[in-house]
Amino acid sequence: MSLDNESTDRTTKEMSVKEKLIELENRDKKEDQLRQMAWVSMLSMVFITVFLFTPYISVDRVTALDNLLSMFYIAQAGVVASFFGSNAYMSKK
Repeated sequence: MSLDNESTDRTTKEMSVKEKLIELENRDKKEDQLRQMAWVSMLSMVFITVFLFTPYISVDRVTALDNLLSMFYIAQAGVVASFFGSNAYMSKK
């Protein structure tokens, strides 16, 4: 009977360790994806801004897209801000 209890305890401990490792891997993947989202948001704001100042786009088109561009920048800045805010919150935890 003691062998059964020891093997059950060992199996339970092994499963617990495996679950913790899987949880850590998933958390790491999630953090990587959030970081990538923040970088894409920042870079898209930079590239769009640079593209708008090139001669390929007329001033009339920029004026026509004014409201859309404002929403684009606010949305992208929101993604970046939430990333930095969540990192700051998690570092204090």
